[in-house]
Amino acid sequence: MASPAVTKDDTAATAAMRARARSLGAAAFYFLMSLLITFCNKALFARPWEFKFTNFLTLIQLCLSAGFLLLVQQTGWIPIPKLRKDLALKVLPVTLLFVTNVLA
Repeated sequence: MASPAVTKDDTAATAAMRARARSLGAAAFYFLMSLLITFCNKALFARPWEFKFTNFLTLIQLCLSAGFLLLVQQTGWIPIPKLRKDLALKVLPVTLLFVTNVLA
């Protein structure tokens, strides 16, 4: 028996499923990385190390994140928009909330 022809609806459904899978994968990755950073921070700030330089640790984590995003952009895994002034102003409130949370 011949296989049915692929229609536009099948292609659109496949693309939608891939988009959902990619979104779920990104959410799962974010969850795991957030959990990992939390546990690493807990380990560093607890005994025996009792690390006292929170801003330095935040700087290191931000630099590692930026480096990872640059790697991901260069490999083409996910599209990352170029930095523009209007985009920077759009995310400024979230950035200020993050910095306020770190410094508080």
